[in-house]
Amino acid sequence: MSLKLSNSVRYIDTTRGLGMQSNPLRVGIQGVKASFHDVAAQAYFHGQTLNMVESSSFRHLCEALRGGHSDLCMMAVENSTVGALIPNLLLLDEFQFKICGEITIRVEMSLMALAGQALADLKFVHSHPVALLQCDKFLAGLPHLKILEDVDTAEAAKSIQAHRLMGHAAIAHQMSASVYGLEVLAKGIETNKENFTRFLVLARPSHDFVAQSPNRAAFRFETVKTLGGLTAILQCLDTHPMELIRLQGLPPAAASSGVSAFHAEVGWDGHHQRFYDTLEQIKTLSVHLRCFGAYRAAALA
Repeated sequence: MSLKLSNSVRYIDTTRGLGMQSNPLRVGIQGVKASFHDVAAQAYFHGQTLNMVESSSFRHLCEALRGGHSDLCMMAVENSTVGALIPNLLLLDEFQFKICGEITIRVEMSLMALAGQALADLKFVHSHPVALLQCDKFLAGLPHLKILEDVDTAEAAKSIQAHRLMGHAAIAHQMSASVYGLEVLAKGIETNKENFTRFLVLARPSHDFVAQSPNRAAFRFETVKTLGGLTAILQCLDTHPMELIRLQGLPPAAASSGVSAFHAEVGWDGHHQRFYDTLEQIKTLSVHLRCFGAYRAAALA
């Protein structure tokens, strides 16, 4: 898994609006303002006016995009600690969205509370269960705090501000403190400083976005469970040549017994026609194939 970066953010495509006409651009995010999806969107579309369309779940996020309530959406698909977020890759296939770009951000956590308090004044700490685990060493040094799980990191910060909860702190991205008027008591409290999450920028299938000089593409394919079925496709990628960036096994469709399903991402140098020529050959070796589009791979910001 190649998610390690020397910078906390990397941009994928410089066509910020991706051909969208709405102003401000409506971008779907999972969670509330200052969630990590919001952080990713603000970084990717840096300098552009955005209207964030909040969703309580990834399925609602996809339904909002399909229903035209958002122009694009951000969706996390991979974390360097936990690996691929397979349910989200399955949603990508179910809704048949088009990938327009991607961004990877480093997971940075801060402890925040209402102003005028010290660490010793705190009694409770709120955050998403995964975020709490990611700050386990820091929390171990504060044994007097009672840990309370919340649905989202930014939601925890928002709730403390809304209810004026003294003695309560939230673990979230530093943006949450500025958005919800909290004071940061400790920065960089995440245990793993090399923890990154990758987000895709998604559009409806009808969107006519064409990336400038694309060099990355993603697709799902299924092969019959026979000796050499997957090997033939890998050899096809090697022949052209294509760099296999990611290969993730997926549960096949319910009606697809006897097949193996995969999510693949490939990269190349030169003209993108090479990829489409390769894809035509892969189609002949697969029982099912769906391409999610070609886009521009990462460049350090």
